[in-house]
Amino acid sequence: MSANPAKNKKINVSVAGAEWKKLPATSGSFNHGPTVLDDTELANDGYRSRLLGLRDWSVSVAINWKATDDAITIVKNHLYSGADLHVQYLPDGTNGLEGECVIEGYNLGGGVDELETGDITLQGNGLLSEVPE
Repeated sequence: MSANPAKNKKINVSVAGAEWKKLPATSGSFNHGPTVLDDTELANDGYRSRLLGLRDWSVSVAINWKATDDAITIVKNHLYSGADLHVQYLPDGTNGLEGECVIEGYNLGGGVDELETGDITLQGNGLLSEVPE
């Protein structure tokens, strides 16, 4: 099994899970895991015990901002409306995960001698599924 270069990664957004638009990402990450609940009681022989709680996932994306980019326009429109957005995280450009999310953060910035860049945080709002091939 060989490793995949990150340069092949794609992070796509969509209004309804169709007609995907690629974000102009410079980097991105996918996070997934349960909340870990401490259910330790007194007389437990000195060890903690834990339960797995609700599962959560998110996608964080760093972008080069472009006013006319279709994917950025979709993100902005969903940010203003509060509607759910669909996201695909494809580490090798083809295979990965997708699901509905809400936009938790949309931040832009840049100096006078820099590109305008941004960070987008997409918080999962339901189940994840494998990207259909």
